[in-house]
Amino acid sequence: GDLWREHPEFRRAWYRSAWRANWPDGGLDYGRKEVYDYHLAMAREYLLDHESDGLELDWMRSAPVLRPGAEEAGAAILTRFVREVRAAAGEAARKWGHPVRIAMRVPARVSECLAIGMEVPAWAAEGLVDVVVPAPPSHVRTEQDADITLWRKLLPASVTLAPAIDYAVSTDGEASLTGDNETDCAFASNFYRQGADTVYFYNHFPRHARERT
Repeated sequence: GDLWREHPEFRRAWYRSAWRANWPDGGLDYGRKEVYDYHLAMAREYLLDHESDGLELDWMRSAPVLRPGAEEAGAAILTRFVREVRAAAGEAARKWGHPVRIAMRVPARVSECLAIGMEVPAWAAEGLVDVVVPAPPSHVRTEQDADITLWRKLLPASVTLAPAIDYAVSTDGEASLTGDNETDCAFASNFYRQGADTVYFYNHFPRHARERT
């Protein structure tokens, strides 16, 4: 978007790497008022100008959105942002006459969420989120040892737990294999056994279906 392209100084660690050289460094810093206001306005536009069943806050699976070293102090900023999006969803529900839900795609492990300032269990306990999608980072892909059991214990029963299944499978963070229907079913079975309510398929594009055949 324009904000990202025109204001590199708003990126969380713009000085540390060139564009896409290390993509987590290029995320916008929500500690900047300009970034915060921009994304809140976007969320309000989606929710209040266009009728929908809800909005997904896609934190890009594992992208940090606070400058390095500001994660602990910035957690309150992210919590305030989620509260304001939840309030906008409430306005939208009253406007459209039906529930408007909030989902979010977050790091797969609870410890990873907390380390980057995303206090997801507290958000869920406060009623700020309806669907949580724990998802591994793009360089790892689907993992068998995601914290599904822990997530289920920490999230209220009213929150839908929907762990992500990528089309690719990796164990070492480098090489990856293209999954197939059997792989998907194996991961889904494992996640359901640990307490997932449903699963979230990611990157399952038609071209990947062709690769599978």
